[in-house]
Amino acid sequence: MYQTLQERLTATTEEYTKQLNSHQTHIANLEKKRQEQDLELKSLQERFTITEKERHSLAETLQERETVLHKQLETKEREWVTANEVLREQLSALTTESLRKSEGHLGRIADLDKTLRRTSLAV
Repeated sequence: MYQTLQERLTATTEEYTKQLNSHQTHIANLEKKRQEQDLELKSLQERFTITEKERHSLAETLQERETVLHKQLETKEREWVTANEVLREQLSALTTESLRKSEGHLGRIADLDKTLRRTSLAV
């Protein structure tokens, strides 16, 4: 009976030792995995920080460029309005001058027509 208890104790101790070793190996593997995940998390956080800084920088650059383009557009619009007004004034002046010349030519034609009729009647 003593020997049977001793054998059972030995068997139980060996089983416990095996389980303990198995659990310790599993714990070591989990700890290693956790450390690897900690490193990966830190790497991802650093990449996120860098990416966020780049995004912020690009947003600022785009905002500055948009502001510059709006100012250029406003300048071009003012220049266009000024040029358009000048061209309209020139067109108006040319139209007025053309009408005046046309009226002068019509008057001259009428005079020449009268002179031609008088000359024809006189002949």
